Amino acid sequence: MEKHGGGVEQALRMLDAFASVGSQCFDITHTDIDGNKRGFRPAQTLQQTRRSIPYLMESAAKRQNNVIVRPHSHTARLVQLDDLESAGVQRIRDAAFLILATSPGNYQAWVAIAPDAGDDFARRLRRGTGADPTAS
Repeated sequence: MEKHGGGVEQALRMLDAFASVGSQCFDITHTDIDGNKRGFRPAQTLQQTRRSIPYLMESAAKRQNNVIVRPHSHTARLVQLDDLESAGVQRIRDAAFLILATSPGNYQAWVAIAPDAGDDFARRLRRGTGADPTAS
């Protein structure tokens, strides 16, 4: 799935993509334009998050805040591959369940791997695709 920009419908489709790999719980963080934490809602269910998204996005736009949604899955380990260039996206395209264009020529991809896969595998995946090694 590849998306450009924002929008409530796109955000809901992203939640559906995370749910497709077992995510039923989400942490929601609000940050201001300078990156300072403004709020935190831990362990929101999929249903709570879906109901909140329209309000969160409207409020974020008005306040110039970011809404960061961190998925949790009990059936897979989710690896975020951030700051990918086109070549990195092409290497991971078949394995990713979600690909986002975050800015022109810059992408984020998400891959679901076995829940018992070690940190070393996720590190090698980030390195092999050219992703930001510190992305969470």
